[in-house]
Amino acid sequence: MTSRADLVVRNGTLVTPHGPVRAGVAAAGGVIVAVGHEDALPAAAVEVSARGCHVLPGVIDSHVHFRDPGDEHKEDWESGTTAAAFGGVTTVLDMPNTRPPTATAEALRSPGWGRPVAPASAVQADGDGEAAHARHA
Repeated sequence: MTSRADLVVRNGTLVTPHGPVRAGVAAAGGVIVAVGHEDALPAAAVEVSARGCHVLPGVIDSHVHFRDPGDEHKEDWESGTTAAAFGGVTTVLDMPNTRPPTATAEALRSPGWGRPVAPASAVQADGDGEAAHARHA
């Protein structure tokens, strides 16, 4: 374990793939160096209390417009997810204002889409074909 970290976030509820865990996170040099209970975390130059807060592994952007397929000259899946990742966004929910609309899992798997995608979900928002679907960066 690192003897001293730059930052420690203590007493939070970490959201993990296995469910919420009461723990903290330590970082040094921009890298996570420890995750665990209080006694497992090093001292730090800056310590932040996350008591009463959830600590997420990244930002979730629930409303993006990647314009892919149909208007890739504005933005496409690659440029949009690259920009999101550089900003700390780990999950995006793309709004299907595309041509054709990608409002269903079947539309995402169609030959015109151009790449294999396994959507996390597809949700019909209203009767006009306006929908949202989640894809993970």
